[in-house]
Amino acid sequence: MMPVAASLLALGFAATDAHDLCKPEAFDADLLGYFVGTYDIVGRDYWTGRPFAGSATVTLSDTLNVTWRDARGKISGIAREERCGEGPLPILHLVYREHGTDMDCLCLYSSELDNYPRITCQLWRANKGAAKPPGLLALFYRHTDDL
Repeated sequence: MMPVAASLLALGFAATDAHDLCKPEAFDADLLGYFVGTYDIVGRDYWTGRPFAGSATVTLSDTLNVTWRDARGKISGIAREERCGEGPLPILHLVYREHGTDMDCLCLYSSELDNYPRITCQLWRANKGAAKPPGLLALFYRHTDDL
């Protein structure tokens, strides 16, 4: 299944407009509520290619709101669930602005052995396709020790 997911994302990033492959899902507070929490993040900056680390907060109101902070500053965006490809494969599509530019971020998500979400993303300039290597973002749920 992972090669299919990787191929789908690679095709999406190679396309001029990856939105052709994906269809938005109706807002589902129960599904999106799964992602609410605090995360540790690691990534590769789209603009510089340099690695970064920081933290993120995901909240839910009438949208799924994602805010992350690292040494570069604070970035906020909104996410929605979409279905992409023939599968169709469920993804989170995060949109935000950085350096005055609209950005797209397509994220695969799963649940690890601890039943908390793991989210891995590729990001690039909206409507620009794969003009350069995408930035990367991985979010790891920061759970508290309940014992």
